[in-house]
Formats: sequence, C-alpha cells, structure tokens
Amino acid sequence: MLFNREALFDGDEPAPTAQPPRAELPVLEVPTPEVTADADRLCPTLMGGLPLTLADSPARPVRSASPYAAAWGDPAIVLRCGVPRPEALAADSDLILINGVTWLTEPGADDTRWTAVDRDLYVDVRVPSGQASGPVALLSAVITDRLPAAGQPSAAPTPTR
Repeated sequence: MLFNREALFDGDEPAPTAQPPRAELPVLEVPTPEVTADADRLCPTLMGGLPLTLADSPARPVRSASPYAAAWGDPAIVLRCGVPRPEALAADSDLILINGVTWLTEPGADDTRWTAVDRDLYVDVRVPSGQASGPVALLSAVITDRLPAAGQPSAAPTPTR
C-alpha cells in the first residue's frame, strides 16, 4: 500500500487504511457445486496452501455447501475448487498461461471468471471487474505447488482427515 508521506506527518489527512481484518468483513455466500470424490481428494491440499492475504485483500469468511471455497476483500475475489468443466471451454478456446497454470477467461458484467483448465479438476477464481490479473498470478503459484497438472502424479502430501 502506498502512503502519502506528507499526510502521515502534517496531520492534514489521515493515512489510508488497509481493508478490515477477516473478522470485520461480512460473511460471503458462495454458491458451490456438489462435492465430488476428486474434489475431496485434491481440494484440501489446495485450500491448505491459500494465503491469508491476497493482493492486499484479507481473507474473509464464506458460507457455502462445500468446504472448497475461499474469498478475499470487498469487493470479493472468490476461489472455488472442484467446479464443473466450463461450458465455454472448447478445442479452439483462447487460453492464457500464468505462472505454470493454463486459464480460460470469461468476462462478465461484474467480474471475470478465470478457470484453471490444466489440472485434474477445475478451479475457478472470480475477480471483480476493474481489477487486474494480479490475484490470479498469485493463486497460480499456489495451484502449481498444490495441484498436479492433469495426468501428473501429485507432488503435494495427501491430506488426512
């Protein structure tokens, strides 16, 4: 976060404040698909590696039917692990490679849906309109470390319950 040095010391303006901590952000309702066996096998490893802060946005509480959803900030950046194959994904889809993860992007009115399409299951991230792809780049590093590419053996430890 950038601060105005003069504002910090001359008292004219208060210094900018960061987003409130997780406990102060309201619970976010996140619709999630039915949990599959693949999600139960792979998503806990991903979820265990997610950051508490993403691109200066604090994690926030979520309520969903699946334990495989996370969110940061307000407006929220939302990740869901174990989502269905995107209907827009086709052999000729334009895909973007970021930090070792191949993404399909689907711009919408309020956000852009980024779906990781090269893993043994699909992960989507919704980034509010007007935000750059920075959060996706940061999450790509976690996905690369925690979820094997399709057809590759898992390098991450198998979670236990």
